[in-house]
Amino acid sequence: MILRLAIRNLLRHRRSSLIIMAVIALITCLFALGNSLLASSERGLRQSYVYSYTGDLVVMPEADFSLSLFGANTPAVGEYYSLPTLPAREELEARLGDDARIADWTAQLSGLALVDLAGFRRPMPVFGIDPEEYFAMFPALELLRGKRLQAGEYGVMLSRSKVSEIEAEIGRPVRIGEPVLFSSFGNQGFSLREVPLVGIHTYVHPTPVVEEIVLMDPATFRALNRVFIAPDDPAAIAYSDSDLIDEGLDSLFDASADQPGEAEGVSVLELFNTDGNSNGESLSLTPSARPEFEGGWNFLLLRTDAGIDRIHELLADLPVRVVDWRRAAGPSALLVLLVQFIYNGGLMLVALAGIIAMVNILLIAVFERKREIGTLRALGAPVRYVRLLFLVEQGLLALSGGGVGLLIARLATVAINQAGIEIANQTLASLLGGYRLAMDFPASIAAGSIILALTLGLGAGLYPVHRASRIEPIVALERR
Repeated sequence: MILRLAIRNLLRHRRSSLIIMAVIALITCLFALGNSLLASSERGLRQSYVYSYTGDLVVMPEADFSLSLFGANTPAVGEYYSLPTLPAREELEARLGDDARIADWTAQLSGLALVDLAGFRRPMPVFGIDPEEYFAMFPALELLRGKRLQAGEYGVMLSRSKVSEIEAEIGRPVRIGEPVLFSSFGNQGFSLREVPLVGIHTYVHPTPVVEEIVLMDPATFRALNRVFIAPDDPAAIAYSDSDLIDEGLDSLFDASADQPGEAEGVSVLELFNTDGNSNGESLSLTPSARPEFEGGWNFLLLRTDAGIDRIHELLADLPVRVVDWRRAAGPSALLVLLVQFIYNGGLMLVALAGIIAMVNILLIAVFERKREIGTLRALGAPVRYVRLLFLVEQGLLALSGGGVGLLIARLATVAINQAGIEIANQTLASLLGGYRLAMDFPASIAAGSIILALTLGLGAGLYPVHRASRIEPIVALERR
């Protein structure tokens, strides 16, 4: 009975009913469309980052500033500050190796360098990697030309997008084997290194951020950025070896000091391989079952289905922190969360304005239906019956408006996906997780849209329903 009466009342007051439905449909449509786009962006970013260069979780050293795989998130710090290295190698290796839920891991070095290839010069993010472990963990990286970096060799790999940019500027194709010059400036001075281009690759899920990365062998990276491998315990100078210091600075330049009988030549390769330790040993480039990362690696990338809390617990007493893929990817991934917050915050303001408009419309409708409500009360309808009648009417309007808005949003997403819209803007492509605009329509967003529509409709009707329930039966006898 109430349902039939509510439908009759809505049809009798078509104008106000259509206005309320339109407001609810508009807000619901905006909510569904915007959050579908943001959900697609989230999915695209996760596919691109997790399967291309971040892994599921990242172990990084403790620092006084925020870190990502690209360095410090504060530009003034990250530009001139050498990244800290991972401590306690043996302990980290033992604990991670004992956890069966960690499917794979690889160590990584990160830095920024000025790249010069055939006159093309740009600052670019550089990752020093262990090739065997890195390519096994990130199969989404596909080789197009040349070969992959091999363990024990010097070289770099560039993305197809970056090579295309270089070729457009220099006016000729880039050749495999061409020398690439890297220059780096930090708090330890200025460094230059030159290595050949060994391969050109692409990604299954490309984004502008991923395609900027230069992959480099770890020995060249350490030499370029002075990242040295150090023992767990600081080296101590034996008392018997301290006589050189005791003799004073003048003794260092004394012509009578012992001289080598024959000058020994040192090759450039030997100098290039020197890791900077006091004992002058060169970096070992022999392949190993797992990369050594103590003291010589900045990050440890994990492929695991274990939650971040489990890894935190596993490494709780070590001076490291564990972050998820979004934090590891840096500001470009975190910006999507900010955009989502701003969008939904703005939408809530629109919803608030819509509720105010609907309240005014419903108050006018209550005023116009005073005699109808008074008649119901005079015929014996209790207050709760009047309240229920108005709430049912608002619920029907909310469901109808929400359904229309949801249908429009769904049709819009289908049309956008079929259109195959290409994204030319680099910043926008980074935010949306790819170069093609594609939108999902998950069931969670559809359910959230209906809940939002009901909240709008019933929320706007609370005060008008209260006013309607206070109308007395005597009103039915009043003349208009």
